[in-house]
Amino acid sequence: MLRLYWSIIRSLLRNNSSRRYDVIYTRNSCFGVLGDLFSGRLHGTPIICEVNGLFRDEIRLLNHSKPSFGISARMNQTLCRVSEHYLLKRADTIIAVTAGIKRHLIEEYGIDEKRVTVIENGANIEIFRPGDQGIARKALGLDPSAMYICFTGNFAPWQGLPDLIRAVPQICTMYPMARFLLVGDGVMRETCIELADKLGVGDRIYFTGRVAYKSVPIYVNASDVCVAPFIKDRNDTIGLSPLKVYEYMGCGKPVVASDITGVRELLKRSGGGITARPEDPEALASAVVSLLADPEKRTQMGRAGCEYVRNNNTWEIVARKVGEVCSAVASRHGQQSRKPGG
Repeated sequence: MLRLYWSIIRSLLRNNSSRRYDVIYTRNSCFGVLGDLFSGRLHGTPIICEVNGLFRDEIRLLNHSKPSFGISARMNQTLCRVSEHYLLKRADTIIAVTAGIKRHLIEEYGIDEKRVTVIENGANIEIFRPGDQGIARKALGLDPSAMYICFTGNFAPWQGLPDLIRAVPQICTMYPMARFLLVGDGVMRETCIELADKLGVGDRIYFTGRVAYKSVPIYVNASDVCVAPFIKDRNDTIGLSPLKVYEYMGCGKPVVASDITGVRELLKRSGGGITARPEDPEALASAVVSLLADPEKRTQMGRAGCEYVRNNNTWEIVARKVGEVCSAVASRHGQQSRKPGG
């Protein structure tokens, strides 16, 4: 962590010696504060901070799943907390990816409502786009006659992967040829593998480990249904604007996701999937089975979700909105600096 900090500081110092910036755009992370300390305060450059989630909830869940954290982990947590409070107070403008995060920032942190703009996440449709299922399965060496359910992302406590694994026996009872692609890595991976073995379904689940970003769409396109079994804790309070769901829909795949604020509204607006009661393996299994049983519905939902993302949540659309915020902040800052005594 310290080496990474030093690498970022060197890069910032090198860039700041040769150029000036109109705004600094940073994410709410333990590294985000460096942009302000080494450029914002140095040159009086305004800061825009993007908030995808709150460290308080993430750290609590990580500690619960892995209580034996060492000194370095506790140091990292302290850095995260300090950075979060610093950036939220210092930022000229905050971009929240959900209305729930905006509400929380106003109510819990005392942030002025005028400082917070909501811009949802999106998908890179140049990469996450519909592809031939047969070709994708052949490239991955998968059984062309099986039915595949796919999850992609960080194996973090709030993703609800144990609930998905507990749903596997029920799904496989109805569809013995069902197989599961769990694409990614994280602190919950070993727990998930142990649970799968304990339930006797380890041979039905492919734990791919870390996969290059550009390779993820192959797994999505090889699947029949994609899942996002988020838990309520952390997620329902602030809402979600989940990258994985936009990416699933960008590939034209029907989605089963937890009935969580943000996800619920997204799937209803788009028609790209169905929700299941969170932290309920039986409900999750029933929702997945209902889509496996209905190829026409899967196709319809896949098309609807893909069209919705292309019209509303591409990174190009998101970037345009962010660009408008950046321009407004830069313009406002320029006018203030030109005032007498500014």
